[in-house]
Amino acid sequence: MLQGPPKTENGEWLQYTVTINLTKEYKLHIRYNNESATSSKVSITDESGEILAQIDLPPTDKEWKTISAHRINLSKGEKKLRLYFDIGNANINFFELK
Repeated sequence: MLQGPPKTENGEWLQYTVTINLTKEYKLHIRYNNESATSSKVSITDESGEILAQIDLPPTDKEWKTISAHRINLSKGEKKLRLYFDIGNANINFFELK
């Protein structure tokens, strides 16, 4: 589990180095809240810049929610994953791959 920033801005990005133990399809879980009136949008990319997933984070008022909709194929080894906030405003508690 990797922690994120308290509030994101348009164009902001975070890069994490993760160790993948098995080559397989992983499900991405993001715990967030979004107090704005519009959805936030995050793109997940690998070290080459390839988009692995794009996720909308709908408004939640002050409630924390976990969205777990996208599957990402990752091969074994050390990887750099970047979360790029196309549209910010969401507060990120954590994200994880399972």
